[in-house]
Amino acid sequence: MPTNTLSRDKIRGTTTDTSYLGTDARGREHHWNGVRRILWVFASDDREEIVHVQRDLSHLGHWVEFVAEHWDWDDLQYDDRTLAELADELVAHAEAA
Repeated sequence: MPTNTLSRDKIRGTTTDTSYLGTDARGREHHWNGVRRILWVFASDDREEIVHVQRDLSHLGHWVEFVAEHWDWDDLQYDDRTLAELADELVAHAEAA
């Protein structure tokens, strides 16, 4: 029987705009869809249980800060710097080497 239950694989496969944000210190995976501005948080074990859904998130950085303050991050894949800032940093690093 087909199911409409979301799983980690289904979340990852919904669109190319859905990405893994990171894992918090409790082991929960956070996934983000920037087009829909929806964030999903999965339970820390192998169950496909969604423990939180945040819709219409105005800025992903607010969620990153919230998690950092309350639980911390074990693995964070988010960087709020602009492409220009990252390029400047790479150039500065290359020049220093």
